[in-house]
Amino acid sequence: MIKQGDTIINVRTGQKMVFLKTSLETNGTYLQIECVSPVTKAREHLHVHPFQENRFQIISGELSFQINGKIQKVQKGDIGVGIVISYSCMVKMAFI
Repeated sequence: MIKQGDTIINVRTGQKMVFLKTSLETNGTYLQIECVSPVTKAREHLHVHPFQENRFQIISGELSFQINGKIQKVQKGDIGVGIVISYSCMVKMAFI
């Protein structure tokens, strides 16, 4: 089981994810992950999290999301919210 402080790397996109809080620390209410994504042409496949909502706070860089069928471009300080997501990095970026 993933625990606070664990890190995984997506070998296809190079995205690094550090688990800041897991369901164990939040009594199952949420999961908090810090992601750092390098510039890449690889796009996350469109996918659905049917029982959760995604919230992304951009802490550096910029990102294009497809959320609920609409493209949203976000940058440092922005927050993206949605259920169906796909994204691509325009510059090296990090988000929580």
